[in-house]
Amino acid sequence: KALGEVVQTRVVAGGKKLKVGPAEHFIRICQDELTDMMKAEGDEPLRHINLNEVVKEVLELSTDRLLKNGIVIDWKPTAALPHFTGQTKLIRGMIMNLVDNAIVALSESDCDDKAIVVETAQDGGVLVLRICDNGRGIDAADRAKVFEPLHCGWSDKTGHAGMGLPLAQETASRHGGSVSLQDDEGKGCCLVVELPLAQG
Repeated sequence: KALGEVVQTRVVAGGKKLKVGPAEHFIRICQDELTDMMKAEGDEPLRHINLNEVVKEVLELSTDRLLKNGIVIDWKPTAALPHFTGQTKLIRGMIMNLVDNAIVALSESDCDDKAIVVETAQDGGVLVLRICDNGRGIDAADRAKVFEPLHCGWSDKTGHAGMGLPLAQETASRHGGSVSLQDDEGKGCCLVVELPLAQG
């Protein structure tokens, strides 16, 4: 909610005119603003990060929301993952956005046994994080849009600025990695993060 307000205020305050014109123009402005917001965390020093520890921290911070929505977490960490170099706050925020995405998806689902599976693994020189929910999945028409700034696919858009997945993707990209969508419509959604152990 606050993020959406900041984006709109900064666009206006920066003297950029938001016309009713082409959607591509508006998206380009939003992408510029997204880059500016990421720079706010850019001064954070690089550290050796334990992916399992950061994921565990995020899940603990999300406990109240998980309980409120009747969601069970299936946490499957791969033991003894190597550390990678990155910015802890950005990585924590990325994971928080992805977990939040799964929680909202399940809060709008009518399935009886709501669950999120969170897995970490190593694939050669890449660390892999999978966050999968068993909600209704993403409509085919929305799959190409999920990483666009300000796109919000939720039925109830209250409090959602449509910036969670774009921010997650930008963070992964900053660390030489990626966020991708693995979706089987009607059978839930999996977001997969890949982070290289060595960047550059």
